[in-house]
Amino acid sequence: MANSLLQGCAFHHVSINVKDFEGSVKFYKALGMTVFVEFSIGDGGRHCFIDVGDGPYLELHSTTESRLRESRMQHFCFHVTDADAAYKIALENGARTKEAPFDFDLRCAGMTIHARICHVYGPDGESIEFINWRNYDPENYTGFLERGKE
Repeated sequence: MANSLLQGCAFHHVSINVKDFEGSVKFYKALGMTVFVEFSIGDGGRHCFIDVGDGPYLELHSTTESRLRESRMQHFCFHVTDADAAYKIALENGARTKEAPFDFDLRCAGMTIHARICHVYGPDGESIEFINWRNYDPENYTGFLERGKE
């Protein structure tokens, strides 16, 4: 059933911090998952999306022991058609601002893909990301990088 308020809403990923990036990647590969793409976000750490199979991703971020004590899970993410509208609807329904909508260029697979992103805290303090990837099709997860070259 389609979401009637958040247009194009589809679960995209869960983001977690890991101390042993290589060991974590090896573990998830041993479970039959594949690294979809490694990427950089400017912090010098290693990051990747792992395709868990037929859909959403697990996003891994290499991090320090002190950050792990803060939280292992960073956020969960929904892909939406309009991140600004999702942000507004979330705030109107009790969410609190973590990061207002902003433009972000993800550098991966030899190209840059534009996204519009925002983060809110849900009613129990959970961190939620809303993202709109240019040319992203939730029915074809693996195709959006190729379409990002357009």
